[in-house]
Amino acid sequence: MWAEMEAIAPSLAHDDAVMDDGLVPRERLREVYVPVLALAGAMSPAWLREAARAVAEAVPQGTYRALEDQNHMVEPQVLGPVLAEFLTG
Repeated sequence: MWAEMEAIAPSLAHDDAVMDDGLVPRERLREVYVPVLALAGAMSPAWLREAARAVAEAVPQGTYRALEDQNHMVEPQVLGPVLAEFLTG
């Protein structure tokens, strides 16, 4: 697990810069004019689920969905059909 965490470490400074104070950038998201699907695993920590919900609420065409029996590491066989439905809907 640590090797994988070390591999993404260089992106953390970028992630921090983009997220400013760590809050969902609602003002910026209000300017997104394409449909957005914000997903969270239903078993993910509450703060992750609430962040995804806040993104969906801020985007004019945002949709939030919690994926049952999933945590932050969503299984591809669960994610695939949800994305297909969103992209073809």
